[in-house]
Amino acid sequence: MNILIILLTFLLIISTSILVICYVIYKMSFYHLHTKTDRTLNFTKKDEMKPYALKIEELYNKMVKERYQRIYIKSYDGLILSAQYYCNNPGGPIDILVHGYKSFSIKDFSGGYFLSKKKNHNVLLIDQRAHSKSQGDTITFGIKESKDVISWIKYLNKRFGKTIPISLIGISMGAATVLNASARNLPKNVKLVIADSPFSSSTDIIIKVSNDKGYPKLLIKPILYLSSLLFCGCNINESTAINAVQKTNLPILLIHSEKDAFVPHQMSIRIANANPNIEFHSFKNAPHGLSYLEDTNRYEEIVSKFIDKHLN
Repeated sequence: MNILIILLTFLLIISTSILVICYVIYKMSFYHLHTKTDRTLNFTKKDEMKPYALKIEELYNKMVKERYQRIYIKSYDGLILSAQYYCNNPGGPIDILVHGYKSFSIKDFSGGYFLSKKKNHNVLLIDQRAHSKSQGDTITFGIKESKDVISWIKYLNKRFGKTIPISLIGISMGAATVLNASARNLPKNVKLVIADSPFSSSTDIIIKVSNDKGYPKLLIKPILYLSSLLFCGCNINESTAINAVQKTNLPILLIHSEKDAFVPHQMSIRIANANPNIEFHSFKNAPHGLSYLEDTNRYEEIVSKFIDKHLN
């Protein structure tokens, strides 16, 4: 009897420890209150960002002067999602722009928006769940977020009709989001995907960042899996960018900097290798997600040619 009690106590301690570790992982990686989104440009003070700071601030200040309509919809699981709609060309193509992890849309697309505007496209600049004005407290690295993209497409099709061309454009986690969305039985008027600096899978990027910070590697994959099931309401391995691009027929443009220290360039190489039809362009020296600022003319030329090829 004593042995049984000892064994049960041991199992209870182990299971409680695992539960606590899963919760810690959830709080560190997945948890994010939408009201806590940092809407400042403090990141430009980092050493690697200083060469780009003035240009970022210039584009940002120009962006906030653009007129838009605030839109709200309900997600498939009951959250209120927010977006800004910019009408540059009534009846024209629409670009859905999807920002990155714990970031915000105007910061991530203060350059990309003006490229869309130059193409005479309308823009839906969304706040991902758990960010800015969209509800939620859990980030799922593109899994639930890709379903939110479907909700936004349905909204646009209901409002503007099902024949207006739609492009999905994302950066960082937003890039992983649109790549995941590309495999989700999209309407025929979704024409193309542009992904700037995506990660190959949520597990890959969480492990990479954990390694950078010196966190223990032991059992991290099964702990991530359990944490997502217990606290995120999804399986973190349910969908990856690599799996998604193998299932889609949409044209995909992939852009990544070789010097990206946050999401390694190698991750985009793996994504590109999974689909021989992907158009992949590398930039040399930009920090994460700033290839547009490293060589704006080349970036705009690549994107413009891709859009003209697949949208017209």
